[in-house]
Amino acid sequence: DKTLFYDQSPHFKTHYVTAAGRGCPFTCSYCLNSYIHATFDKGPGPWVRMRSVDSVIRELSAARRIYDSRTVFFLDECFGLNNSWLKEFSAEYKQKINRAYVCTVHPRTVTPEKIEYLKTSGCRAVYMGIQSWDTAIRNQWFNRRISNETMERAIRLILKAKIELLVENIINIPGQEPDDIVRINMPYTRLRPNRILFYTLKYYPNYQITRKAQKEGRLDPALVDAIEQGSDYERFAITSLLAGKNRENRELVKAQKLLFVMDIVPGRILRYIIRKRLYRFFPVIFSPALLLIARALLSPDEESRCARNVIFGRYYFFLKKKIFTRRKNIR
Repeated sequence: DKTLFYDQSPHFKTHYVTAAGRGCPFTCSYCLNSYIHATFDKGPGPWVRMRSVDSVIRELSAARRIYDSRTVFFLDECFGLNNSWLKEFSAEYKQKINRAYVCTVHPRTVTPEKIEYLKTSGCRAVYMGIQSWDTAIRNQWFNRRISNETMERAIRLILKAKIELLVENIINIPGQEPDDIVRINMPYTRLRPNRILFYTLKYYPNYQITRKAQKEGRLDPALVDAIEQGSDYERFAITSLLAGKNRENRELVKAQKLLFVMDIVPGRILRYIIRKRLYRFFPVIFSPALLLIARALLSPDEESRCARNVIFGRYYFFLKKKIFTRRKNIR
């Protein structure tokens, strides 16, 4: 029952958030699931637990009746892992809910059959983790056993179905130079997802990647203490990488500015910029975060539209509330 929240913040009604299941079969080293799998390696049940299609449809039917949200966001880490479940869901969702929805998929699970079910049921956009096109990084750092060919095939299948695709990537791996970050993303000069998202690596206590970085001496002892205490704020947001702190950060900021516009620069121009390393001449007088804000405000994809509706709706609601309260007090 989300009425408590929607009554106070009705702008959130623009989209409805739920989950059709919990858990993930994969153990990527930077992810919570690697910690969960290691901590509960002899758990009482399977790692992925799916609700019945009937349970999901009943919830969404009630939500449509009460809140009338335009878009549904599924928080499942790997939506529709079971094709039999997805086939049933596709038919029921299309018939009884018929709203655009957004979900997350893993490239290893993307098949023509799955994409057909997603498209038929009304899936408007999907998030998919690429994380890195560098095989060595995926194998040695991310514990992510997947080939570039599999990831490229998944991208092409989703785009062919005309489903919006937002791909996620992680940068600032230990020992990674700014030129390396740009170079390994060359596949995006020919593969053109709707949005290419980049995040800086964040270390959490006892995660596989944190232990590996510690073991190899990649983390300063002071940073390790900050991670353990939960006070490692500097690495949490990409906005903390401000221009001018030191040469390393300045070069990283320049690379980020190219990455954050990679999906709107034509592929031919992008290849030229990367090969000639022209991004080295980008100015560093402002943070790359400004580009992220601009992209969020201007991008036409479903996720950005929902975010804008919430942001503008929030200001409109509270401004109207403040004006109404002021007039009431004056009277």
